[in-house]
Amino acid sequence: MLSSTHSQGFGRPSSIKQFYVDVDKEEWKLETLCDIFELTLKAKSITHCIVFVNTMDKVDWLMDELRSRDHKVFVILKFFSQDIRDIVTREFFSQSSSPQVLITTDPQLCGADVHKASLIVNYDLPTVPENYLHRIGRSEKFAINFMTEDETSMIIDIQKFYNMVIEELPCNFEDLL
Repeated sequence: MLSSTHSQGFGRPSSIKQFYVDVDKEEWKLETLCDIFELTLKAKSITHCIVFVNTMDKVDWLMDELRSRDHKVFVILKFFSQDIRDIVTREFFSQSSSPQVLITTDPQLCGADVHKASLIVNYDLPTVPENYLHRIGRSEKFAINFMTEDETSMIIDIQKFYNMVIEELPCNFEDLL
C-alpha cells in the first residue's frame, strides 16, 4: 500500500516531502520529468534538481534529451576525481536560472553544497533500498521517485527498509511548491 506519512528518526528520511509517480512505462519518464520542470518553472521555487539514474548510458541519453529541450544540464559520474566533482558542483550551484539539472549515477555524490538542491528525482529507483537515503537525503524540499510497473517491488522494499510510506504525487503538486 502506498499512502502518505513522513518518517523520522536515525537512518530514515525526515523532513523531505517524498512522492512517487507511477509512470507505467520507461519511455514515459522523460515527458514526466519535463512536465515537473514546467510546473517548477511556473512556481519559481525549484532552482536546482539532482536526477539519479542507474547507468552511464542513461546519463548520456538523458543529458542529450534535456539539453535539446534547452535545460542547463551538469553531470557527475562515479569515476570523476574529487576536484572535478567540486568544480561541477560549484558551477551547478552558481547558476541561478531554473531549473538547473545535475544528472548522476552516484548515490554518494560529494560536495558540501549538494544539500541546497530543492528537488531530487529518482528517474530510476536505486537497485538496493540502502541507497535511497544517500540519494534523497540531499534535498531540502522534495524527492520524487519515478516508478514503472517493474519497479513497484523496489518502492515497497524501500518503504519497508525505512519503515515509512511514500505518497503518490498529488495532482496539485504545484500548490506545494
